[in-house]
Amino acid sequence: VPSTAERVRIETAQAGIHQLSVAEIAAATGEDYGAVQNAFASGAYSLTCQGRPVAWTHINDALVFYAEALQTIYTDRNVYHLAPGSGPIMREEPLTTASPTGQATIFTATEHFEERQYAPTALFSDPNDDIWVWDLLIGGHSSLGTKHYAFDLEAPAPGAATLTVRLHGSSDAATGTDHHVQVLVNDQPVGETTWDGISATNLTCNLANGVLASNTLTVIALKDSGVPYSIVYLDYFTVSYPRSATGAVTLPATAGSPVELNGFSTPPTLLDVSDPAAPVLLTYDAAASVRFTSASDSSFSAAAAFLSPASVTPAPVNDLRATSDSVDYLV
Repeated sequence: VPSTAERVRIETAQAGIHQLSVAEIAAATGEDYGAVQNAFASGAYSLTCQGRPVAWTHINDALVFYAEALQTIYTDRNVYHLAPGSGPIMREEPLTTASPTGQATIFTATEHFEERQYAPTALFSDPNDDIWVWDLLIGGHSSLGTKHYAFDLEAPAPGAATLTVRLHGSSDAATGTDHHVQVLVNDQPVGETTWDGISATNLTCNLANGVLASNTLTVIALKDSGVPYSIVYLDYFTVSYPRSATGAVTLPATAGSPVELNGFSTPPTLLDVSDPAAPVLLTYDAAASVRFTSASDSSFSAAAAFLSPASVTPAPVNDLRATSDSVDYLV
């Protein structure tokens, strides 16, 4: 068991299969490399997320675990803690596979695009509101009236998609409708909306098959007749689209449905992540493409190359629960 009492704080920025090398753990804890290896071999580490135990496994001198995405008004990073102790180890189950057809499973994926650039606090009254927005547009302005946003989608497949754009009005200068916004994707008009005053609105647009390619969203704020000025913020946008299960992926599957994963140069690690805190390592005859039938309503995650944490830092254990050296009060 490692002799240090220090935990390791692991921040992750996206969902997926992550790895943390023995060398990274040794560097963060100050522990000897060999001692960390021995601890791995004996399962003498505990991994938690927000106090909840998380199962992990040991692959090629690295701790491997599944990280969940986190999106709150405060952060888009999840935090895991690794500490000396006894915690759940990822269990293994054999997977019955079939011959691949060469056609990867197609499923609906949703990508969220957002940057936190401005904090127009006057627009919000609820303390639980996310006060951060992405960009500012001024209706009819020569340079601030039209903005472009490039975005990429993972492994898109042919088919229709749905775009949702979240907008906030920041002016109330006219009687009636204040704001008028048009949206284009790859220079093709896909929708427009009008609304009034200092309020938010969602613009949902149907994208026909073939619209998505090398993608740019264009948002145009117009100034209609009789409106002295219009100020609009872009908050975020999402795209729901048909995605191919090609390359690193996490996807849902219904009971009895076939699942085929391809696009890997080496056999991928495959996890059942129906319970993200207790994933199951699925073992199968090694192949770069995998086809199987889902036994139940499940979620699966596959990757040949694992994600790296956003940061790995020492996390000293506090003694706030200690009964000795108590304080008079805590503010």
